[in-house]
Amino acid sequence: MNLLVESLKALLFGIVEGITEWLPISSTGHMILLDEFIQLQMSDAFKSMFEVVIQLGAILAVVLLYFSKLWPFKMPKKGEGFVGLFKMDTVMLWLKVVIAILPSAIVGIPFDDWMDAHLHNGPVVAAMLILYGVAFILVEKRQNTHRRARIQNVELIDMRMALMIGLFQVLSLVPGTSRSGATILGGILMGCSRAAASEFSFFLAIPTMAGASLIKVLKFGLSFTSEELIILAIGCVSAFVVSIIAIKTFMGYIKRHSFTAFGWYRIKMTIAGIGIEKNDNQKVVTRNVALPVGNKQETLMVLRLLLPALDEVQAQVLLDTANGSLKSQKPQVPAMIVTPSSARWMDLLTWKRNGVTTVGYTAGSVQATTRIDSDAARSSVGEHTRGDLLLIRGGYFIRTLSIVPVSRVLSVSRGQGPLQRAFGCASVHFGTVPGPVRTLMMHLPPRICEDLVWLMTVRLEGIEPYYRVPEPVLSGRP
Repeated sequence: MNLLVESLKALLFGIVEGITEWLPISSTGHMILLDEFIQLQMSDAFKSMFEVVIQLGAILAVVLLYFSKLWPFKMPKKGEGFVGLFKMDTVMLWLKVVIAILPSAIVGIPFDDWMDAHLHNGPVVAAMLILYGVAFILVEKRQNTHRRARIQNVELIDMRMALMIGLFQVLSLVPGTSRSGATILGGILMGCSRAAASEFSFFLAIPTMAGASLIKVLKFGLSFTSEELIILAIGCVSAFVVSIIAIKTFMGYIKRHSFTAFGWYRIKMTIAGIGIEKNDNQKVVTRNVALPVGNKQETLMVLRLLLPALDEVQAQVLLDTANGSLKSQKPQVPAMIVTPSSARWMDLLTWKRNGVTTVGYTAGSVQATTRIDSDAARSSVGEHTRGDLLLIRGGYFIRTLSIVPVSRVLSVSRGQGPLQRAFGCASVHFGTVPGPVRTLMMHLPPRICEDLVWLMTVRLEGIEPYYRVPEPVLSGRP
């Protein structure tokens, strides 16, 4: 019975993937919504792999429907030689596809960790759904008032246009954008018809999604249980069958109608999806907002209600910490352990604002001692683990300050991605109960991260002293 239930869940995931992957409505947003109500009772590693690999079924649907356009080989005529084995129009089409996927590969691979940390959240998804929904409506309004598109079939797309569409695909790296939505929108703006832009978007998906699926399978390993194989097969087959129907229906629809309906759908969907967010453990949680919009005085009032031990002055200091200028730091704002300048290329915009510390508000002050930078932080990092409130600051356009009582911190850990290793930095994650509060401090020197982990662990255990006793230096032979 358990296998039957999980198989039905896999069937539903495949259906949703098959429909939403090819429509400009963000498959990511729909999968998040579905996962809130229907969760596979499998390991986290398998579920992460499953949600990507079922795209193989959708890819096979494109290959089947457009096989004549995508197959580059033919039977050579007598006297044509080796060149006669290839359909040059198809070879050129594949060359355009390769050129178009290069920008997203160049941007997506090195900045994958950064985007996971900063962009995979509910507000970003909701904003992108609305933004591109409005974009589709405006573009279609523009198309109706201008002349007919000059590119009516995919073969007429040249190398320059393919590259420009590929640049639009980079936008889809932001969750909620929709890969097909970004490329179709880019194609239309470059002068393609709806059908030509959609077909080229489908072709771009083949290497992009196949590569992502291969990476996920290799990371998971090739050792599947019989139950896992059944569930994966059901998801892929259902995505394949539904994708065939969805693509045919979609191509027939856009011949007679515009994309305006999809634009309005994205906006309406935001109402259902804006309250959904994934935390650092990839669990779907409800986003509880105490004050969605408010002025300064209302913000101070809510802050004091949530933290009743704060007085008015202390609440104002915390608000100044969140709104602090990038160029000048107010003297009353607590000093923080900050991202060193050597890691600026890891976080081009926000590295000057990233910061972490604790403050002791029960003593009547929220001021820390001195600003800590790079290697100097090692000697006094303990000063930033003595307080009652954990502060994590970040953001550039949207400036954030996460405030977590130290007593609510359940764990602390250090992490370091491949790009961070190259630039000599690491991250510290403060574990809390599932929720929308961001508790990840990015891009600190590795030694400082190690000291933060050790000192915060000591702090959580309530052990004195706060400083690590240096190991004695041994001289001579043992």
